[in-house]
Amino acid sequence: MSSGSYFPAPVKAVAIPKKSGGERILGIPTVEDRIAQMVVKMEF
Repeated sequence: MSSGSYFPAPVKAVAIPKKSGGERILGIPTVEDRIAQMVVKMEF
């Protein structure tokens, strides 16, 4: 990651209904991105 070779994949967009009507877009990261986030969190 520090070498600049890691590029995150596009997130999956999911529409979540709101109580007041309408929708909210929620971004779901890929499994690889979640693993990368946990590695960084454990190191720092």
